[in-house]
Amino acid sequence: MHLIESYATNCGLKIDEPFIYEKFFPLAFDKYITFSPASNPAQDYDYWVEVINIIHPKLKKEGINILQLGDKGAKSLPHCLSAGGLTNRNQEAYIIRGSSLHFGIDNFLSQLAGAYNKKCVCLYSNNYAKDVKPYWGSAENQSLLESHRNGKKPSFSATENPKTINLVKPEDVAKSICNFLGLEYDFEYETVEVGSNYPNRIIETLPDQVVDIKAMNLDAIIVRMDYLFNEEILIQQLKMGRVSIVTDKPIDKKIIQAYKPSIKEVVYFITKDHDPKFVETLKKCAIKFIMMSELPEDELEKIKIHYIDHGIIFPKEKEKIDHLKKEKLFYMSSKTTLSKSKMYPCRAALLENKPVDDQYQISEIIDNEEFWREADHHYFLKKA
Repeated sequence: MHLIESYATNCGLKIDEPFIYEKFFPLAFDKYITFSPASNPAQDYDYWVEVINIIHPKLKKEGINILQLGDKGAKSLPHCLSAGGLTNRNQEAYIIRGSSLHFGIDNFLSQLAGAYNKKCVCLYSNNYAKDVKPYWGSAENQSLLESHRNGKKPSFSATENPKTINLVKPEDVAKSICNFLGLEYDFEYETVEVGSNYPNRIIETLPDQVVDIKAMNLDAIIVRMDYLFNEEILIQQLKMGRVSIVTDKPIDKKIIQAYKPSIKEVVYFITKDHDPKFVETLKKCAIKFIMMSELPEDELEKIKIHYIDHGIIFPKEKEKIDHLKKEKLFYMSSKTTLSKSKMYPCRAALLENKPVDDQYQISEIIDNEEFWREADHHYFLKKA
């Protein structure tokens, strides 16, 4: 039973066509589609950027804009014009009525699009699509993409871990949008697997340059002292703003003390040449730190006694990747590594001098150990 039918039954009311009260909202363009990305944490789809990157070139060619609707403070996505926090429900009704299509997740706006019988592409995960889909409008105008949830029933929860909505493939969403708009769908890849850390976007730099974090609109930058140990450049970067330091070597105590306000945190990778005194310095300076290690468990056990008063040494989890090595694959990375004014999607690409022009660029995998060490940050694809 649809949720609206359940409400009607419990209230003893008859379901009728809705009356929608609109209010004018000025727009500087005529051709557009509307987009509503999130309602609650369980519906916060992590791959909207991938969807938009597929459809944007085709929309741009036709002069079609993407207008993002939602609450004030919602994260704006690339290639979208945002009206977040600028509209009320009546103005949203006016905007959706003039749109060519609405896409997003199951919320009030998808119901509104259905009431106008608009073409609608909607994602479902924590509810059955049949129970909460747009009640009004023809089925021919609705593409309801429901997560397979690995064969499980919906959670009906506002929070999920892991989120089942992420099991919907971005290319399926993009294809539905293109089909409804009569646009050619020619994306030549399909999703194979997504690393566990791919949704977490990371920007890091080597200490072979100084990055202007304000110009990049960043709160802080990660400096990889474990890739290149250069304390002079580190000092210059600390003068520019806040820094998260990743290192496998102790950093001079004087630097830690002098630039304490600019150090957001330190990730200390413990190796055979570890130094407990470095952690003691961080602790005395009240700097947040995390200890990690890739050492075998038997070797790590011998070291733990030196850090017993400082916290837990976390082993770096490794993704199971053997099955991925059997196919010819491509990848995108959620990591952006900056070095000498170039951008790299991973350390393996850095070592082989394979920069990219765009952080979402699809590249051939680099089949070596260094590449697979960062598999948790990669989005794997194959030719369709």
